[in-house]
Amino acid sequence: MWKPQAMVGTNVGENVGGLRAPLFVIDTNVLIDAEDNADHPTAQGLAASVLLSNASRAGHFVAISDGSRKDFLRASDPLRARRLRQLGRYSVLAPIKATEEQRTRFNTPTSAGANDQCDLEILCAVANNAATFLVTEDRQLRRKAERGGLGDRVLAVEDANWQLANLDGERSVLPTVSTVKAYQIPLEAPILATLRSDYHDFDGWWKKVQLEHRAVIVVGEPDDPEAICVLKVENAPPSNRPAMLPSLKLCTFKVREDSPGNKFGELLLKAAIERARAGAIGAMYLSLFPSKSQFIDFLGLFGFEQIEAFSSPYEGEIALEKLLEPGTGTYSPIDHAIRFGPGSAVAGRAHIIPIHPDYCDTLFPEAQAVIGLGIVLSTEACGNAIRKAYLSNSVSRKLAPGDLVAFYRTAPDQAVVVTGVVESTLVSRDPERIVQYVGSRTVYSIDQIADLCSKGDVLATLFRYDRVVSVPATITELLSTRVLSAAPQSITEVPTSRVGWLCERLLR
Repeated sequence: MWKPQAMVGTNVGENVGGLRAPLFVIDTNVLIDAEDNADHPTAQGLAASVLLSNASRAGHFVAISDGSRKDFLRASDPLRARRLRQLGRYSVLAPIKATEEQRTRFNTPTSAGANDQCDLEILCAVANNAATFLVTEDRQLRRKAERGGLGDRVLAVEDANWQLANLDGERSVLPTVSTVKAYQIPLEAPILATLRSDYHDFDGWWKKVQLEHRAVIVVGEPDDPEAICVLKVENAPPSNRPAMLPSLKLCTFKVREDSPGNKFGELLLKAAIERARAGAIGAMYLSLFPSKSQFIDFLGLFGFEQIEAFSSPYEGEIALEKLLEPGTGTYSPIDHAIRFGPGSAVAGRAHIIPIHPDYCDTLFPEAQAVIGLGIVLSTEACGNAIRKAYLSNSVSRKLAPGDLVAFYRTAPDQAVVVTGVVESTLVSRDPERIVQYVGSRTVYSIDQIADLCSKGDVLATLFRYDRVVSVPATITELLSTRVLSAAPQSITEVPTSRVGWLCERLLR
């Protein structure tokens, strides 16, 4: 079984013999939160302390960068002396000098201040694979990381706690997702507190929403939601495009500050898109302030684009729109999936991927409804996510970005139940590299990843969920239409002549 070795109070750069990379590198603020929590307890401090405790108990070590060490010690005595003692409990990475390419990539010139230089070194630690994940609550740092291509390897503290449990085989139970009436959410719900500072007379607006019995998607319990999305159907589009179909306005899209951001945000967005499609909605949009840069970047991952000349009663507010129905433009299959999906896909190539029922239930819990098992609510973040990862020992090397993947649930069901669109692939037998690559998307534990690697090269596939096939395509049907010549034992490319039929069958 592969696990990073536990290292406490050691300079990692001086102990390279057989050493595995730390699972997490934490930024200075997380370090301070954890160390100050005993004397000055806070929600952030408690979460950071729990992360360090859980990591240590599971045999993982948490590191800090040399820049964070210096930043942490920028204090006068007696605080500096105390922090020197505290540092003895941590692994400190050797200094890392950023390349010019990395300075450009992470938008940090040599003239940047000391804090930015510290952030740059932390980012380089992850980019250079000195650690698997970066843990930070700093939105600016997260944004730099995401724009520099490290998005799946940057976690909030709560996200890191979820990821740690998942990698160690402890399935993290997520709250349920449901649609309720606004009046079921009290004005005193903690999630509404931060919205009051952004919008004048928010309480008055919420009372109006309650009186109108607006539909609200909630993650968790209605009286204390982890995330909410208020829905409003509008016939007139917010942009200048022709109003072919109604639009769905996401009046409030909010994840609680102490909840795993991208996990719940993606889960909430997926539920909103599925509800919009069920209601024959042509587009969805929301308005927000440009200061919500991290959220804007998040929405961009799913095809939201800024609407020009948007009129808002709040000065400076902008709007982002996502089309659900393709127009006249031409897009590559992967760009199409990002812009219009999930629920809209095109493909020039397709592959059948056999998946064991146990893994299918974990990766696609919503598919259980179409195979007669009843609707089972997801208990894992990745289960209801849009961006997912699939691992196998398949010898196939034909998967390419934009290819359609049809997941075939093996015996006893023997049918295609879910479709997705490939983003990218990696072949490796190094467990650490696989963990780094799949980031927070995986449903596999470290033990499972190590077991796969022990059998040979692992094909890691990052893909976007497209849809549950409403009427599963059975093995009998796939054989009779010559999509397959036999029940698939490994990833199987669909003959070019049958791709059109398969897309028509699965994507209708």
